[in-house]
Amino acid sequence: MARTQNIAVSNGTTTNVNTSNGGQASSAKVGMISGVKNLYEGKPDSRGRSTWVDKYPDDLEEAAENAETTRYALLVRNKKSYDGRKKLEMDSIIVQSPLLKKSLGHVLNDYPGVTTSLDRLTFKAPFKPLVHRWANLVATLEAENDQEAKSHLDLFHRTMEGELQDDLKARDDYIVNKVITWSTCWMIFEPGTTVFAVEDKENRALRLKNGSYISTQCGPAFSLDCEYIDWDGEHFGLGSIRKLIYEFLGTKAISKLTAFPLQYHENLVDVKRELIERGRVFEKLSGYHYKHYEGVAVGQGAWGPIKYNVCGDSFPKGNGTQDQQVDSRIVLDTYAWNRFNPNRQVQLSALSQQLQHDVSPTHDDGCSDGDDSDYEDEELDTVFANEIDQPGQARSQTLKKDHLLLCSAMLRGYSLKNKKWRKQA
Repeated sequence: MARTQNIAVSNGTTTNVNTSNGGQASSAKVGMISGVKNLYEGKPDSRGRSTWVDKYPDDLEEAAENAETTRYALLVRNKKSYDGRKKLEMDSIIVQSPLLKKSLGHVLNDYPGVTTSLDRLTFKAPFKPLVHRWANLVATLEAENDQEAKSHLDLFHRTMEGELQDDLKARDDYIVNKVITWSTCWMIFEPGTTVFAVEDKENRALRLKNGSYISTQCGPAFSLDCEYIDWDGEHFGLGSIRKLIYEFLGTKAISKLTAFPLQYHENLVDVKRELIERGRVFEKLSGYHYKHYEGVAVGQGAWGPIKYNVCGDSFPKGNGTQDQQVDSRIVLDTYAWNRFNPNRQVQLSALSQQLQHDVSPTHDDGCSDGDDSDYEDEELDTVFANEIDQPGQARSQTLKKDHLLLCSAMLRGYSLKNKKWRKQA
């Protein structure tokens, strides 16, 4: 006669499982009982290790979130504060109001990593998106005409203002004094901000995708993952680059950071004009061109990038530079660069997706399996000649002024004198 065996499930109830073969579950073949057997984590020992047991825990509390809590517009999770100015601080906030989600969709439009239409829209401390878009939140609240939606948005505003007032006040104080601390760098770096940096003595404008604190071999750093406009031999696209701000003590002038928002540059108007003009030159020289070049060039060696200068002045050998003059005719041709330098091909994301922050990085990370490739002149002449005969390089894209600002400072080409592939500034 068939019998039943009670098996506990995760909520403490039991389910009946039919057994056969004389009513003995132990006599069933491996894996043949049609049911679920739940195991639970046991209490840890003195070393924090635990094993699995089949006894249902007797010290569990009821789940805090249930059908009752789903009725509220907001759920706020609080934890003990060690700030010294308050007992509790907010760990996270869950937005459940559909009206509020719609309003926040306008406030946080295009902010990376935030999807306001989710069933459980959660913001976690330190609430970076809200700090960055606080002015948008206030403006949206003032412009809201629907009274019910406005009441929900006002509730959210009052709740977050009480939590963020110290951070917002500190941010405004830093901006007025044009300084920042390392731990609060994130406050001035909103995704989408145009970032100014100097690379190889060349001014660069970059579009910030995301900023985060990381650990490196040189110590803690605030990492800025940015994008810029480049040419892959056929199309303009978005390349990826990372800039690091290493930890420092106290405050530091914003304009003295290794990378900072372009709006804080002391000569903003002149710098923007120069970068846009250089972008026009970059756009003009994309494709295939014969030019004479005299200046600094960057090649590739077994251990990474190698700089070559025009004056013949040698740098210390330890930093990877070589004494080799660059003063010759060159062929600017990124298409051929990709063909003859397969380990350093230029890989870009589509320019039409510039507002998306899931951007493929350029393969410009210094990785190579050896020194710069040397090629026979006949082979190169064949490639270059074929490209001249095939006018497929006509650019179908015209860069806008915002794009010109973000153009790369380097062009890729082949030195006819040195017989090497180089990047020229």
